[in-house]
Amino acid sequence: MAGNLWSDEEVEFIKKLREEHPDYTNNQLSDLMKCKGYNRSSESIRHFFRGNIKKSKVIFEQNSREKFENGFDPEQYLQELCKIQDEKFNVFRKHDNIFQKISKININTDKPIAISFISDVHLGNPFCDVARLKKTLDAIHNEENMYIALGGDTIDNFIIQKLISQTDKTDIAVYKQWMLFKYILEEYQDSFLYVGLGNHEEFTKKMALISAQDIFVDKNKFIYTGSNGTYVFVTVGNEEYRISINHKLKYNSVLNRHHAHKRKYDLASIGDLDIITMEHLHEGGLETFWRHGKKRLALSCGTFKLFDEFGESLGYDHANNIIPTVILYPDSHRMVALEYYEDAIIYLKGLEHSVEK
Repeated sequence: MAGNLWSDEEVEFIKKLREEHPDYTNNQLSDLMKCKGYNRSSESIRHFFRGNIKKSKVIFEQNSREKFENGFDPEQYLQELCKIQDEKFNVFRKHDNIFQKISKININTDKPIAISFISDVHLGNPFCDVARLKKTLDAIHNEENMYIALGGDTIDNFIIQKLISQTDKTDIAVYKQWMLFKYILEEYQDSFLYVGLGNHEEFTKKMALISAQDIFVDKNKFIYTGSNGTYVFVTVGNEEYRISINHKLKYNSVLNRHHAHKRKYDLASIGDLDIITMEHLHEGGLETFWRHGKKRLALSCGTFKLFDEFGESLGYDHANNIIPTVILYPDSHRMVALEYYEDAIIYLKGLEHSVEK
């Protein structure tokens, strides 16, 4: 009788039996049905429940009916959840910089400026060239038209468990690293175009669920970009230059150093980018490439580490200390990329001297 159609009375009765006896076997249910006059075998009952009506579903339907009868309105509930979601999102947009993907900076000048892209300082590492760092910051700070774009990994901050052994190699305790970071921000405040962060600063967030960078970086004084996927639009005089900031990028290639930068340009949701930066790998460099008839710049930041185990682990012979620096003009869309900030100082002074003549 497995193929015979079930009458409405039989369907109603078997559902009732299943609800009342959810643990009964199909043989037991068959016996109960036969007592009622319904000649249904265990095989017939198994076919009935297979695929669409199971014990759990019957119980769920019963519970659902009870909820509806008690006044539960799923449509209204869903609308309220959406409203709460929107309110939460608006709060985060207002107070959490992570949602501020684009920052705009206006520099009112009729002279070319220079931006030096610095990252991967790694304060606290025994091989961090602190003397060179201070010399670099002082030199740029003393130049009227030069700025620092500070990327991530300013400190070592080895606090996560799998890297805790690295603290044995550090010269400076982690809390002192943060104090030095704060001092640098305050001492050279006027020179920073923006301040970013890297995976080493993010260690604190992974361990404590708070961003120490959010605490130490005063957002009233600095443009705080975070790490990946953010943009800074810098207007110099009459010209706007679009910068894509990335601590890490996908599509890296040892053989094609700036392949990832070009893929970022091609895939970015923000168009017409002028400068694409990447940090983290400790191998500085720069490359000019063209898209849509315009010159673009791919910049990779070096490191301040004199000896770099991490760089060697990625297959590089040694880290380099290149600080890519870009000259931006205020009256025409012109960019001049240089490998070292010292060359930019000479370049700007040369321009100033030629104007005076």
